[in-house]
Amino acid sequence: MKNLKIVVPVDFTPASKDALQYSIDFSNEESTEIILVHVLSNLSQDDASNKFDELSQDKASGFNGKINTKIIKGDVEDHIGNYADKEKASFVIMGVHEQTLLDTLLGSRAMDVIAYSKTPFITIQEGTTYRDIDKIAMTVDLDTDSIQVVKAAAKLAQNMEAELLLIAGDHTDPNFERQVKTNLKVAQNYLDDQQINSSIRLIDRDHFMDNLMEICQNEGVDIISATYYLKTLSIFSEKFVQRLISNPRRLPVLTVDAQIISSGPQYPFITT
Repeated sequence: MKNLKIVVPVDFTPASKDALQYSIDFSNEESTEIILVHVLSNLSQDDASNKFDELSQDKASGFNGKINTKIIKGDVEDHIGNYADKEKASFVIMGVHEQTLLDTLLGSRAMDVIAYSKTPFITIQEGTTYRDIDKIAMTVDLDTDSIQVVKAAAKLAQNMEAELLLIAGDHTDPNFERQVKTNLKVAQNYLDDQQINSSIRLIDRDHFMDNLMEICQNEGVDIISATYYLKTLSIFSEKFVQRLISNPRRLPVLTVDAQIISSGPQYPFITT
């Protein structure tokens, strides 16, 4: 991908080092700028600068773009998204690491970092390596907000010449079915306008995560996109997105905060 600015939060754990490597492989172009951002907590500024130097030497050999570093003070939850927005970053690529055996908690801190940012986040699990993005799965459900990630997913699909699968729960209630079909139609029309190849998959809502993972495996999905929002009547709650980030196939997850980008028109991605 060309002309990208990627922000990579770095706490010098293996997960953040993996995120840097993923970013380098994601776009090894001269026009790509990667900004490594460390929020000071336990380290001094000098120690963080030294670790940045070591990390750049270790990971950046052979990278054709530019790598810059930024050290800021405060809470990581408050600063990463704001900094990315200020820099007009294309993406934040963030590594997450397991602090507990409960999968649903793997993404809990990640959700705090993602909240209130307009910049799309790509989260990767520790140990995840980059693979070419040929197929993207995007979740859609009842809430209009569930398709707010479509603009970010479309941008990714355009640059990668990837196919986008729209995946929704198969509702039996006529009213719910109608709402889902409306959201699917709006999303697919937008993708058609952007000349992106897309198709729809309806799956049983019982054990939705398992069914989604089965589709990802059977159809060779390389990344999942989903909207993050705190309040919803659908199955795509904050807990769902946390579980998605810790999915057993270790697929990267592209997500945006719907609360921030949903102000204004009902489908802001159509007019922005």
